[in-house]
Amino acid sequence: MLSPGARWLRLGLIALRLGALFLVVAVTPVGAFEGRSGEDVVIRNGEVVNDDLYVAATTITIDGTVNGDALLIGRMVVVNGTINGGLWAVAQSVIVNGTVRDSARVGGQAVQLDTRAKVGRDLLFLGQSLENRAGSSVGNDLLLGGSQALLAGSVGRNLTGGMEGLDLRGSVGGNVDVAVGEGGELSRSGTPPPEIGIPVVKSGLRVADTARIGGKLTYSSDRTFPMGNQAAGGVERKTPEVREERRDDTTSRLLDALRHLVALVAIGLLLVWLAPGWVRRLAQTVAERPGPSLGWGVIACAAIVIAVIGLLIAVVLLAIVFDVLTLGNLVALEIALGALGIVGLAVAFALFTSFVAQAVVAVLAGRLILRPREPERFLDWLPPLLLGAVLLGVATALPGIGGLVGLAISLVGLGALWLLVIAPLSEPRPPPLAPSPASS
Repeated sequence: MLSPGARWLRLGLIALRLGALFLVVAVTPVGAFEGRSGEDVVIRNGEVVNDDLYVAATTITIDGTVNGDALLIGRMVVVNGTINGGLWAVAQSVIVNGTVRDSARVGGQAVQLDTRAKVGRDLLFLGQSLENRAGSSVGNDLLLGGSQALLAGSVGRNLTGGMEGLDLRGSVGGNVDVAVGEGGELSRSGTPPPEIGIPVVKSGLRVADTARIGGKLTYSSDRTFPMGNQAAGGVERKTPEVREERRDDTTSRLLDALRHLVALVAIGLLLVWLAPGWVRRLAQTVAERPGPSLGWGVIACAAIVIAVIGLLIAVVLLAIVFDVLTLGNLVALEIALGALGIVGLAVAFALFTSFVAQAVVAVLAGRLILRPREPERFLDWLPPLLLGAVLLGVATALPGIGGLVGLAISLVGLGALWLLVIAPLSEPRPPPLAPSPASS
């Protein structure tokens, strides 16, 4: 089980990845794009958009031409025209029956590549059901992850992914490497709109006689499925690996404790080298006011969560205001700065609660036991830090209560920081002294 600090660090890293992805999508190389929104957005036949196109609407239809990338978010997305860049589409239902010159990245409950669909490079699909009909083509690789796929079109190079059920009827120019279920009926949830019907695909792998695979077919499943000679490179079945639970032996626990000790000591030494006075004041606050520090730590956690939510709402509202004021060039910059702020706050919070707070409490614990003189040199901090790190490593490894101990340490450290930095700012300042009357 992860400690609370490690959980916060993982959340921070996830936020960092999401923020980086957000920036990749939001910031174009030249800072120019066209944004549209509403109930139904249509790029009509003959209409040309000479920028990247960003659309958020209930129904989105592209019958014209987009000379750039298209980011489309809605309930229903239909692409009948031409996108001369890449396609990013997230919707309940997506139909592509036109041309995407670059790669397409599509997520949805039901996605369909109709008979005239052409994707110039790669297709990445995440969702419940993917169907590419006969006549459709993907120029390079098809990567998919979801519940099922019915593939009757052509894939230029390799097919890779994992799904419960795969029905392969078309052609793949390269290798096929997939993980599938064991067979049987698939459970289906949700009701797609009438524009798309989800095909019936059974669990497992079916390779029709019409299928052609230019390379090797490799599939992972507990069951063997009948195959013909459709794969030029042969067929290989792999048995899914059964991951054994990590043995909780003495060696593993000692290694974990040693890693934790090294990390804690390294962080602690870095802190006392860069800011010894700040570490001293923070440790003194924890020692003198442990109860208030714990309480303010809980309040600080809530305040940070509220701040992140508030910042996210502010970013969205400002983007809407800029769009209404036709200040489109400012939207990308505003989104980028907002994403950086959110990611920075999340990562700083994760780093402090995971490492800094524990290092400060370790220094305090070691000094309380050893009772050394006030450290003057850098090496004077090392004995109490080592002893405290060992004690904290033992405490947080205790079965049942180790997680609570780690959470309490993180909250106390965060509360002490709040008392040192934030709380004094909110205290009322004493009124200025009245000038003394002039002597007559």
